Amino acid sequence: MKSFCLLAIALTLFVAQDSFATEATVASAEEVAKAMKSAQPGDTLVMKDGEWKDQTVVFEGKGAEGKPIALRAQTPGKVILCGQSNLRINGSYLVVQGLRFTNGGLSEGSVIQVGSEEIGDHCRVTDCAIVDYNPPSIDERSHWVSLYGNDNRVDHCRFSGKTNSGVTLVVWLQKDKPAGHRIDHNYFGRRPRGDGNGFETIRVGTGNVSMTAAHVVVEYNLFEECDGEMEMVSNKSCENVYRYNTFRKCSGCLTLRQGKRCVVDGNFILAGGKERAGGIRVIDEDHIIVNNYIEGAQTRAGGAIVLTSGVLGDSELKQYSQVKRARIAFNTIVDSLPPYLILDAGMGQDGRSLLPEDVTIANNVFYAPLKAATTAPKKILPMIAGQEGAGFQWMGNIAFGADIGVEKPDGVTVVDPQLARDKDGVWRPSADSPVCGAAQGDFSEVKTDIDGQARTGKYDVGCDQISEAPVQNRPLVASDVGPSWARP
Repeated sequence: MKSFCLLAIALTLFVAQDSFATEATVASAEEVAKAMKSAQPGDTLVMKDGEWKDQTVVFEGKGAEGKPIALRAQTPGKVILCGQSNLRINGSYLVVQGLRFTNGGLSEGSVIQVGSEEIGDHCRVTDCAIVDYNPPSIDERSHWVSLYGNDNRVDHCRFSGKTNSGVTLVVWLQKDKPAGHRIDHNYFGRRPRGDGNGFETIRVGTGNVSMTAAHVVVEYNLFEECDGEMEMVSNKSCENVYRYNTFRKCSGCLTLRQGKRCVVDGNFILAGGKERAGGIRVIDEDHIIVNNYIEGAQTRAGGAIVLTSGVLGDSELKQYSQVKRARIAFNTIVDSLPPYLILDAGMGQDGRSLLPEDVTIANNVFYAPLKAATTAPKKILPMIAGQEGAGFQWMGNIAFGADIGVEKPDGVTVVDPQLARDKDGVWRPSADSPVCGAAQGDFSEVKTDIDGQARTGKYDVGCDQISEAPVQNRPLVASDVGPSWARP
């Protein structure tokens, strides 16, 4: 009886405490700032529908875990920030939802800035959109989203039509301080080709802090026609994860430009034979490239997966660090313009004289369909090109349909993997394919395949483990990601 009374009192106190949460309607940046002076954890500010022109909205305060302070649109997508409007989110446990930026643009700074070098943690931007929000000149540099602080999240947003210099979404780091951000379920659309550096879609870090372990996760995003520059996704920090993303007809690469110990896992790169479309570029040490599917890649970086040669000694920020101890395993590359794999990209250029070393290339499928029409080269090119450095290990790889190129290592078997297109358009192995159970080496840390299905028993070669288990990951389309109110 005593326990029951205590429980009843606790529930009464909880309900009473929660009942103090308030909801206030605001119609200008000035009203937002005023309301936030008294806002408490659990409160909500509702932005009135309509145009908010030339407004600098400062959303600053402190919510609490489980009780954030929210700033949301009265109707998702109907609060339109235009002209030179921008948003600053400063504090802890703050949520912004349902806003749309269009019909304007900034010549400098960021459209949405989450945090600063001093404050900003556990904040979230969700269900928002920035579309065609550009200054008049391509040379005016501004970013669309800047993430500072730690443990912030950007999810279910739409970013499309950025034309000027400046990154679509950039993570700014403080040296030796983990960020821990999550960037997920967003739509990154049309990003026309720029005229040099600074046209990335995502950049995580900068050269001066590239040895910082950032712990940023980029997952379940769709990138479509992101053509700004070669480094479509540019990694410039350590220990980040890029997984379960889909790239469709993007003239760029997922580039591990600076930093160490990153993971690229379970991504669908569907280049579609588009001119200058690329795959994955690998630079620096201890990266893991596993379970990725690449189809229709062209020549943006010279090959579908590219290992880059490095410079002697400590490299300058603009130079290339030597690749060491990379693990390239369980990937499938199909119907692309050879080479599928380059071992020494850039050797002899810009002071690069060091070959990659101690690289493991294991259990990959390199397949050139005999009737491939979209990517047939004008001349015969090898599947694997370049010179390997010291300590390379080859095991369990299967290649078929074109000349291997290099002197065939013992760890590459020439046999038809018997792949066929599945209903999702992906080339997958048949039940009696020679990839089944043929993986070699101890890769017990690779616990799933590209579909998110468990790898059990004898592992299959390539990104797809034949399984009857439910599919957890598949190629994304526009209706899977972005704001609920802006999906096709």
